[in-house]
Amino acid sequence: MIDYNKYVGLPWAEKGVSWNGVNCWGLIRLFYEYELKIILPDYHNEYEKAVSKNTCKILRREADKNFIKVSRAQPHDVILFREGLLPQHVALVINNSRMLNINKDQTSTIERYTDSEWKNNLVSFYRFKNLA
Repeated sequence: MIDYNKYVGLPWAEKGVSWNGVNCWGLIRLFYEYELKIILPDYHNEYEKAVSKNTCKILRREADKNFIKVSRAQPHDVILFREGLLPQHVALVINNSRMLNINKDQTSTIERYTDSEWKNNLVSFYRFKNLA
């Protein structure tokens, strides 16, 4: 049984991919590494800031390479959200309504992706190909 709470309260860090601090992709990467024993790329050398057009390109490339788009979420899927007009934020599905998430300059939390602020910006769900 996975204890998702050990991922709650992690600090935000630009390009963060460790227990000392994470960004949204870093949180997913950390979870996959420690819970699923899957090493995902960190991409921290490929972008200047987490919120940028380049981030969108990286996320799309990762989705095409290692993930498949799915219509129904299950635990450990990745959710892609729009921030503004661009799909550039990701979170991790815990169950049919909750996600593990971190926003810039905040700590990681468990939130409901079914709440209107998230649901209205949800682009799609992605499942790691080896878990499909």
